[in-house]
Amino acid sequence: MTSWRYKLPLILTLSLLFTISAALADSYSVAGIKDSIAFNRFYEQLRAAVVHNNRTEVSKLFHYPMDLTVPGGAFQKPLHIDSAKSLLKNYELIFSATLRNTLQKTPPKFLWANWQGVTTPDGSIWLGVNDKQQFTIITINVPSAKALRHLPIRKDFPKFIFGTWKINEITSVGVHDIKNAHLDQVALGKEFGIYKNKIACDRHLKWMGGWICSHPRYQLKIGQKRATDRDNKSGYHKGDLGYYAIPDKNPSLHIAAICICDKKTMFTVEVAADNRLVSYYDGWLFFAVKK
Repeated sequence: MTSWRYKLPLILTLSLLFTISAALADSYSVAGIKDSIAFNRFYEQLRAAVVHNNRTEVSKLFHYPMDLTVPGGAFQKPLHIDSAKSLLKNYELIFSATLRNTLQKTPPKFLWANWQGVTTPDGSIWLGVNDKQQFTIITINVPSAKALRHLPIRKDFPKFIFGTWKINEITSVGVHDIKNAHLDQVALGKEFGIYKNKIACDRHLKWMGGWICSHPRYQLKIGQKRATDRDNKSGYHKGDLGYYAIPDKNPSLHIAAICICDKKTMFTVEVAADNRLVSYYDGWLFFAVKK
């Protein structure tokens, strides 16, 4: 009869393997993918085909038709890919050296997922399942030549803002649209990241983008402070910390950082006196602590 002394390690090992398998199976579930292990095999197949320039193999993994936006002179232009033939014709433009390098340096463990699909850390290529539950390339974000250039960040931009943030407090300061009435419950505890080369937001933070912006721009809104009160004549605008009599970090200037993607403002943040970031949306103030 086998002693429990020998059975216990086996039971613990099997339990650990079951836990790991369950965690792997659920890692892409938000994107509608039921088998993460099989998906990782698909990704490695795609990765190898792109890195080794096996264009025919890559064309078999594409979802047709697909509309992309690609560089066209000084502007962006639409590109309709409806077959393997049209993909191969535009292959160099779509699978640029930058994308090939990204895939080469991105093993499956660095992929992340949301309701839109599974993607690389910079959001350059999106993968998922089609109507037949087959793994496929959903879309590719082809950067323009202008976007690929380094956009300098002004020297007085508060570098403290860069990093990963978690929303730990939400305050109602006005009237809300009915669709945002429970936004405090949805957003509390969610995370977003502001970095020099990208902005990444939890999918629930839709007013902040809810996705990854690979080539953000940043602007500063700077103004002299006046007497702090809730009157519009104070020099503050609705949404500014001073408008709600909340002290911010700089004692003499009102400074707000504007986060922009594709020429559209994603959101604006200010740094409060307690080193938390604060962002306003539809009558809510969202306070976030740095992780």
